[in-house]
Amino acid sequence: MSDTDAHDFPTADVLSTWLPQYQVHECLSEGQEGAVYRADQTALDRTVLIRLLPEPSMEEATVLLARLRQRARLLHPSLQAVYDFGRTHGGPLYLVTEYVQGELLEGLVTERKITPKAAFPLALQLCDALQIIHDHGSVHGALNPRTVLVTQEGLIKLTGMGMAVSTEGELSWLQTFTGSLTQDLHDLGMTLHFLFARVLPGADGRVSRDLPPAFARVLRLCLEPEITRPYRSAKDVQAALTEALRAEQQTATTSTKSKVVIAPGKPATPASAKSAATQAPVSRPPPGPPRPVMPPTQVHRSGPTFFQKLDAFFWNMLNAGLHMIVTLVSLGSLFALIYFKDHIVIEHVEGKPAARDTEVEEPPIPAAVMGALPPAPTLPTAPTTVNKPISLPLPPAPVDPFAELRAQYLGAVQKAASEALEKVRLDDLPHLQRELTLLQQGGDPPEVDEANLPASLKALRKRYREVR
Repeated sequence: MSDTDAHDFPTADVLSTWLPQYQVHECLSEGQEGAVYRADQTALDRTVLIRLLPEPSMEEATVLLARLRQRARLLHPSLQAVYDFGRTHGGPLYLVTEYVQGELLEGLVTERKITPKAAFPLALQLCDALQIIHDHGSVHGALNPRTVLVTQEGLIKLTGMGMAVSTEGELSWLQTFTGSLTQDLHDLGMTLHFLFARVLPGADGRVSRDLPPAFARVLRLCLEPEITRPYRSAKDVQAALTEALRAEQQTATTSTKSKVVIAPGKPATPASAKSAATQAPVSRPPPGPPRPVMPPTQVHRSGPTFFQKLDAFFWNMLNAGLHMIVTLVSLGSLFALIYFKDHIVIEHVEGKPAARDTEVEEPPIPAAVMGALPPAPTLPTAPTTVNKPISLPLPPAPVDPFAELRAQYLGAVQKAASEALEKVRLDDLPHLQRELTLLQQGGDPPEVDEANLPASLKALRKRYREVR
């Protein structure tokens, strides 16, 4: 570098002069391998992250450029986007990426902000995001709870793709990249273990005893070496987790039905007492020593299981979210009705004078009558009456006519998702989650349905298209 070295990075004000197209606000972090700043790209009116990199050697620069080009091709809502790369006026290299408003998975789990009910949908999203990276022919290489962000909408956002982890645990673009598909699946198992058990697995791959047996088996197989690991992709891990949840729910249902409660000291029923009295003994043996009185057997019903609590919490959250969405849609519809009603009345009132000033064209005089009349004197042409200019109201801003329809469709999809979770239709749940993500991002359902789309979502899409 010209003005700085790897351990001396500029302040936010200095970086603003080096990159005039960005308004740099603050330095978020600084380490041995670079510094990260929060800035605004004024031309596009968006917040970005700027990472300054130390000066690489010629060989490192060639490898770095190839890795960044591969990284820039990963475009998906679940992955952090790369916007720009170059050299500042002051000398250091810079990399501009998407700024995500969210919290790290590590902090959310440590502070117990993620409930067991919300952990399972996040695990499915994490598997989907990692599968997208592998489908593009890339690998993550640094998957851990510190490179997974959870947005304010509860969606997963992966960061750090293509970066290496230094010996100090810092993400770096200049370290030798050693990521692979096998390592990604192992890191996926460690991250899922931290998500469900709130601790990392042991160094020998031993999982926590607090995990349900079916989930513990899936995570244990994720941490196995590649030779013995049965999973070959993140999609396989997602399917195994779904099957584990189904197995745990079936086990909980079976064990609940087989519980019997015997209340201690309960008196015999009248029917049993009557039947005992009617049976007269043939002969009574002589009284012997009293037998010891054994306490009655007590079988206590166990409390709610982990997944029963999970189901109850998720159901309550869905109900609260549905009520909130209905309330917001109702208020928005009322506001739109009042707003457009006022504009219609103003346009109608202001348009009346223009209607009065319009002259009614009189029928022409017959030719015979015109011939009988003397010719009219030629007069200088007088200017026509000039009406006062009428100030017309500006047209209202364009309004999406399908906003209310989309909101109703969003509520219907959320209701279908809650019913799918309640009835354990786990095969429908990923499709409904993707549909909710598409609607929350402002998109519309595609015109042609996928082949493996569940029947419930097909019916909702058909009704939506008919109404639209």
